[in-house]
Amino acid sequence: MALVARLGLQTQTQLDGRVLYNEPLVQSLANCREAAIPPLKTLFQSASATLPLVEGLYAAEKMAEMNVKGLEQLYPALARWNSHPDPMIQMHLARFYRKINEPKTFGPMLSTAVNYAVNMYPM
Repeated sequence: MALVARLGLQTQTQLDGRVLYNEPLVQSLANCREAAIPPLKTLFQSASATLPLVEGLYAAEKMAEMNVKGLEQLYPALARWNSHPDPMIQMHLARFYRKINEPKTFGPMLSTAVNYAVNMYPM
């Protein structure tokens, strides 16, 4: 799908860590509903840059808010990012996992919280 290929191209990060998404693109992708799941899965399996991954997660989160069925299929493709050290990726993963209520996501979210607590606030 051509929309997924454009993810991350116009995404901007602010100095304070906020992300400015291409909202029209994200909304167009979310409006594709179930048809957008296979291209998103391919993106999550092959992404090498942070911004397309983060914007794809944001789009998947919007799809979850629209009650799109089958988003749990994205978890296996996203599992490779569970231990990635980038806090922006971890934050977006946690937000998406919270939306889909997949039982397998509890472990990665808990380990991320513990890892963050240990590394950000050492004894």
